[in-house]
Amino acid sequence: MSEIYLTNPKDKFHLVDLLRGLSAIVILIWHYHHFFWTPELGLVPDSPRQPFYSFLRPFYSDGYWAVQLFWLISGFVFSHVYSHTDTSGKEFFIRRFSRLNPLHFLTLCLIAVLQISSQKLFGYYQIIGINDLYHFFKCTLYSIFGFQVGSSFNTPFWSVSIGEGIFFLFFLTQGYIFSFGIFLSLSIIGFGATITNYGTPMWYFGMCACFFYTGVLIHYLVVKIKNNMTWWTLCCISLILFLYEYMGGQKIPFHNVEFFLFLPLLIFLVKLDLSGIFHNKQFIKFCDFISSLTYSSYLLHFPIQVLVLMVVKYYGMSQHII
Repeated sequence: MSEIYLTNPKDKFHLVDLLRGLSAIVILIWHYHHFFWTPELGLVPDSPRQPFYSFLRPFYSDGYWAVQLFWLISGFVFSHVYSHTDTSGKEFFIRRFSRLNPLHFLTLCLIAVLQISSQKLFGYYQIIGINDLYHFFKCTLYSIFGFQVGSSFNTPFWSVSIGEGIFFLFFLTQGYIFSFGIFLSLSIIGFGATITNYGTPMWYFGMCACFFYTGVLIHYLVVKIKNNMTWWTLCCISLILFLYEYMGGQKIPFHNVEFFLFLPLLIFLVKLDLSGIFHNKQFIKFCDFISSLTYSSYLLHFPIQVLVLMVVKYYGMSQHII
């Protein structure tokens, strides 16, 4: 495996880790509308009833973008970590399984118990209506998206299940052909799948591949391209495209305008991390703490929301107090 283009294994990207943790917090804000779910109206996203609405409105309306940002950051982080190791397929699988599955199985069983209890108490499930045995086993096996009737059980896990498929593809490709060409090709393939399969299961997989492998490419090029002017030019072009898309109403046939915003954001933070400007001990501890909450907060918040709704309804309280 060639090492001429790789970042230094001692480099620590604390700002990137912080951004990854903040993306999980944004998802929590986006999902706040779950608290206003009712069996009559269903989900009503972006409601002015949500707290601090005028201040947090971008997160209430477009907070789902954070999932794509997480995939982009994951591509960079995976590339940085695994380009410096000779991890075997067995070791890679054990690491991922031991990190993800205990909490996944715990929250899956917890949400199953809560939804069964809700059905017994109120005659309906909370927020998500498909909670049968078939989907329970599909969730257990990670086979969530593309083979289900609709959202089920601990629904936020869908993005993790898609990501894991792309992550294993990354491990296979980086183990044999760690090159610019293969990663660029996979990113372009994902881009094409995103454009041509809008609204289908392939759209989600293509979107994940596009963002993830773009993150991998940023890692690949960050050491190869020393000229900062090149990076700033790329960032400016990307921001212009974002404004053109976002302000102009999707004039380019790309369904993820946030891509053009997240690309320069990640590059900017990577450059700041490499400069070492913010690397004091207290700030590093803060970044590590926020980053460490990413997976747990992502999987635990939905069961907590279901539990809160059940308590509120059981005691006849108004959902306006939430």
